[in-house]
Amino acid sequence: KKNKNAKIVCIYEVGLALEKQGISSSQIIAGNIGGPIHTHMSDVKVVFTPAAHSSEYGVATGAIIITPDKTVYHAGDTGITADMSIYAEIYKPDIFLVPIGGHYTMDPLQAAYAVRLVKPKIAIPMHYGSFPVLYGNPGEFEKLTREIAAGTEVRILRPGETIEV
Repeated sequence: KKNKNAKIVCIYEVGLALEKQGISSSQIIAGNIGGPIHTHMSDVKVVFTPAAHSSEYGVATGAIIITPDKTVYHAGDTGITADMSIYAEIYKPDIFLVPIGGHYTMDPLQAAYAVRLVKPKIAIPMHYGSFPVLYGNPGEFEKLTREIAAGTEVRILRPGETIEV
């Protein structure tokens, strides 16, 4: 079921593009890389982080979602960056969604090193296998993460699968 009044937290240029597509500006909470964006839900904040990737709608980003109970770092489409360790130190993510596909993003080896920088409790591989050039293998990522970032649990999800944390 679609909520046509849902709020959309996004980069400023994406917000402009959404408005051009007919989305009401009252639904858009646009921001940029910097301090936390306070959402319409008083206890949820979003921090956009740099992503090393191209983008036709403003700067490429990841996002850290901060709630009272959990902090989730969605790296976005990106290569590994040293900035990840700074954001990890500040926000201490519990869950890290990390791309492993290779070619356009990190591969499993680089992603395992990113996990070591971020030090989450749980790492979830993403952005792999959706088309042939994204060769990253989640099993390989899990093995490498055990070796490189011991202590982080890897959860491999099937498309559409959800987890409760």
